[in-house]
Amino acid sequence: MPKSEIKNTFTGGRMNKDLDERLITTGEYRDAMNVQVTTSSGSDVGSLHNIMGNYKVSNISNSEVAMVMGSVTDEKTNNLYWMIAGLTNNIQVGALWPNEYYKADAIAEYDYDTDTVSPVIVDVYECVIKFAGGFTAGDIFTIASNSELWNGSIMRKRIYPGMILTVILTNGNLMATLEVGSVDYNTGEITFTSSVLDQVAYLSMVNIPGTKYTFTSPQRALNFEFNHLITGINIIDKQLFWTDNNSEPKRIHIERYRGTPPGSGGAINGSWTEHSYTPTRDFTQTQLIYTNTYPLLEEHITVIRQKPIVAPQLLMDNSVATGITEGEIVNATDSSGNSINSIGHYKENDTAWIDFHNPVPDFQVGNILNLTTTDASNITKTMRVWIGDQSGPGGIWHPSATGCDPNGTGPCPPAWYCASGVAGSCTAFKVNILSADPTIGLTDIDWHAELEQEAPLFEFKFPRFATRYKYEDGEYSAFGPFSEVAFLPDRPGGKDFDFVAYKGYNIGMTNQIRRLI
Repeated sequence: MPKSEIKNTFTGGRMNKDLDERLITTGEYRDAMNVQVTTSSGSDVGSLHNIMGNYKVSNISNSEVAMVMGSVTDEKTNNLYWMIAGLTNNIQVGALWPNEYYKADAIAEYDYDTDTVSPVIVDVYECVIKFAGGFTAGDIFTIASNSELWNGSIMRKRIYPGMILTVILTNGNLMATLEVGSVDYNTGEITFTSSVLDQVAYLSMVNIPGTKYTFTSPQRALNFEFNHLITGINIIDKQLFWTDNNSEPKRIHIERYRGTPPGSGGAINGSWTEHSYTPTRDFTQTQLIYTNTYPLLEEHITVIRQKPIVAPQLLMDNSVATGITEGEIVNATDSSGNSINSIGHYKENDTAWIDFHNPVPDFQVGNILNLTTTDASNITKTMRVWIGDQSGPGGIWHPSATGCDPNGTGPCPPAWYCASGVAGSCTAFKVNILSADPTIGLTDIDWHAELEQEAPLFEFKFPRFATRYKYEDGEYSAFGPFSEVAFLPDRPGGKDFDFVAYKGYNIGMTNQIRRLI
């Protein structure tokens, strides 16, 4: 009898212990031990594979009292990542405890293909020194040459800017608390943001043999706690995400922090005993290069990204034109000295000359102006005109001492161009009337001219603006503070308020912003 092959696939990826084994549906299984369902994109997807047993691959230094808080595998790269809390060399040897020690958390990577273990991130959050350093000045602390911090001629990066130094005497008295401002890893000099003499009268009082100098980070980056295991962890697009349901959810870009080659990212030359730095992109280079610029802080790796803290400052203008865009037309006078309409002609297709009170607007040939006036009955009348001389060059005459031509080099304009009747006393504009209210007459005075422009950006809206950051990996921050209201009121007829009952609204409150920076 020929043999038959029975093949089951478990694409459902679900164990079902509730049903009888005869009733299990395709894609589910009744029981399994030490197996996993393959999630690859290959032909073996959904098949069960045995899970390998445990074996020792490496010995991470100073991990005798450490604890694994969580782990995750990356099947795409054959790598394993795990979180370690409590790396320290503060371990009793016989009856002795070390005079110098550090404490750190870390994220480690095991590469299955190369069978190597390396740090991705190391967060040194405490460093203690005894007999191996002291104040050489009020704000300078120098690490002694016999300190365990020295690695040849370079000091290990266990102390970094932002850490807090507490000075405790042998009797347990707290003498001073200082913030680290900068560290010179070549000379071993640590400079503080303030002087120890602000808190202690004499340097000798903080340099007593046996004094304990403790440097601690006020903002632990990884912040692993023995009583808070990692409750959620995943790898997405080369980024490792995790949360312990205690502190903020965090994420790191694995390759960037690990460093390629080692040392160019967060981990310092693959060291388990030095604090990591946040890799910062160097925008002065055309290639994608990252440098270790800032000591690693929690705010650098939280999922919630830093948002802007300052509201945008707005530069608003009601015109896209430059200079003065409106002005008051000078009235003419009759033989009795009464003010009359200086425009003279106010029918469609007529031409006329107008001039303005100081300051004279910066109108140009080709501009279209809207002229408005309000009569004694509070009726607004309008006229729409175009600046230019269709019969010849120019259209604008400027006062001048000599000569006479349309470019303003002579005693121009003539007397009849100016409302004052004095030759050369004004800058006159020749206008062609495009449309006009038919009721305009000689008694309509006090004309206001305004440059006709494109429609406002937000005529019936009162917007505010805010910014947010877009980060390199496609992340966005929350919005920062909002700006002031972007609003410039209209000035119909040169007035800030224009309310007429039959209109039903105040057009002075329409938003006239046309340029916003």
